[in-house]
Amino acid sequence: PPVRLDLAYRLQTEGAPLKAQYHTPVAATLRLRDDYDNHPAVEQNGDAIEEKFAKEEWKTFHVHFLRFVYQFIPGIIINPIQWAFDKGKGRICIDCSNGPNEWGSVNTYIPRPKDDIELECPPVYYQEAFRRFLRHILRMRITKPQMEILVHADDVEAAFRRVLYHPDAAIAFAYVYRDFVIVPVGQVFGSRNAPSFYCLFADVRQAVAACLPDKTTDDLDPLATGCELSIDTSTPLVQVPPDTHHPPLTMPELERMFNASYVDDNAVAQFLSNIRQAIDHSVQSAFDVFGSGDTRRGDCLQEKKWTKEVTEEFLFLGFLINTRKMTVSWPLYKRQSLYDELTKVMQRRPRRWVTPREMARIIGIVRSASEIAPWGTFLSFNLQNSLNKSAQHAFSSDRKWWNRTKIKLIAIDTIKQLMETLLAPEGDPLWTRPIALYLDRDHTHTVYSDASYGGIGGWSSDFSFLWRITRQTMVDAGFDMKPIKLKSMEPTDPKAAGLHINPLEYIGALINLWLVLQCAIAAGPIVGGYILALMSDNTTTLAWISVASRTKDPLLQGLARLGAALLVNAAKHLTKVCPLHIPGDQNDVADALSRPPTAENPSQNVLNSVIAQWSQLDDCRICLLPFELLTEIASVISLQPTTELLTLEPKFLPLGVRTWDLESTIYGN
Repeated sequence: PPVRLDLAYRLQTEGAPLKAQYHTPVAATLRLRDDYDNHPAVEQNGDAIEEKFAKEEWKTFHVHFLRFVYQFIPGIIINPIQWAFDKGKGRICIDCSNGPNEWGSVNTYIPRPKDDIELECPPVYYQEAFRRFLRHILRMRITKPQMEILVHADDVEAAFRRVLYHPDAAIAFAYVYRDFVIVPVGQVFGSRNAPSFYCLFADVRQAVAACLPDKTTDDLDPLATGCELSIDTSTPLVQVPPDTHHPPLTMPELERMFNASYVDDNAVAQFLSNIRQAIDHSVQSAFDVFGSGDTRRGDCLQEKKWTKEVTEEFLFLGFLINTRKMTVSWPLYKRQSLYDELTKVMQRRPRRWVTPREMARIIGIVRSASEIAPWGTFLSFNLQNSLNKSAQHAFSSDRKWWNRTKIKLIAIDTIKQLMETLLAPEGDPLWTRPIALYLDRDHTHTVYSDASYGGIGGWSSDFSFLWRITRQTMVDAGFDMKPIKLKSMEPTDPKAAGLHINPLEYIGALINLWLVLQCAIAAGPIVGGYILALMSDNTTTLAWISVASRTKDPLLQGLARLGAALLVNAAKHLTKVCPLHIPGDQNDVADALSRPPTAENPSQNVLNSVIAQWSQLDDCRICLLPFELLTEIASVISLQPTTELLTLEPKFLPLGVRTWDLESTIYGN
């Protein structure tokens, strides 16, 4: 990320924000927010909150006055306190967005992060930290494939509080508690621009860590020398082939230490021989930027929270990263927590119900896991659609629907699907992805498909196959096809019942994906995995590969379940699927395969003539698809995903055979 030393210097010397345009609420609004007296959870956890405030007072995080004094502080804004319990401990959050009225909340007047308002709310770059860290690990393995990579994480103590407010702006983030009005000295957790201003310092820390000179062993910080290093020699180091996206590290890059910061979470990666220096750079940069030796606030890196064990595996941003296996996974303890929460929901009687807060939390967790889990995208959107349907029918005259929503059957089925996979062992392919398949890399294989109302076709020279299915074969398999004109193969009535061209194109892509998996299973794994470019000239098809589960159409929901099942199996067999668009005029080979002969033109696009016309098909074998594959796809509208397709097998004619007895390349019908 770019390092704004100019803004960081001003922030350190002037305080946050560097510019503010907050509107002072009218007196009536101020009194209303004083009377509101914080969110309900505050009163329920009063003793814990008072203890927390006492600790913060010792660390000079705020200045407090008797409560009535707020009436004599011009420009003060009172923000409600919320008590949040997370990661086994309670946290005081200052809710700068909500309360008894919107116009009395300071976040109403703070813009979102942008370049052109950097003095009010600077842009942030931490959202790329996770990928940036994985990309660096991948390049390290490519550069020195036989050297162990060790990783370590730390987080800054009371991170936001270490960024001090400008004296004139601090009152905009004030809050009341019992007999006191409290004005913060450092940034509160809850203001919109707190992450932006903190990240100015975090970005400087990353740059400082890369620039610091190495020390002698005797001069290293005790936090670095106290670390215990260990490696696992029981398994070999997983290798990754280089590609244009991830070239080997240059010599200057090898000489610099690498840190990646996601707000206050910081990750370090370095080869075994130099890991202590890397950790020392990280520690020293934190002390240089955020301070050390402060007797009241303490060091920004606390020894009591410091992880001494440095290995090839660590937890970063909720995901388990293993540099020996080169994998990233959603850990079992997080899946167990979600499983327990879903179990409580499913045990509710007589009717299963969920609160909107629970709904948002569950969907958010599953969507986060979808970063590395192929089921995640499908199930999170499916669950969201299902729960939204439940909420739509949950309104009552007194609006108490907000407290609980009855779960409809389709949502219950989706939750059951999710729960069946959550307790898979640590490292299970369902919840683990190789880093090489998580990041963008050069494609190793390419497949093409196209569809018309007269048929579907596909081919791949990399996997050496071509196939064709005619409209009549699809009708025989149970597909509802539109009536078409014999000459043009276009619908006689576009509004007539039957499959639209978009689902037909999607079916073509799914058949190609099914074939690729069959070929990959037969050929076995390759170094770095299969990176599949799934080419189609239909943009809707490409979108459906990932997000068809968003649709409310039951037909497409069924196809989405099929696609999700194939993506799960692709992940199991180390295959990354990249849906890509190809212009229609460049997809002419697949187009020819999708337009079989008609009764009016029986010699048009006969299979052997298509093969002879296009040299790209010279090395492709005619693939005979099992007719049962088509019948399975035709009957895919069900609540359970179809995973039995891989028990079916394609048959390949010998290379050089250019004819087949049927117009469709199928068998078993």
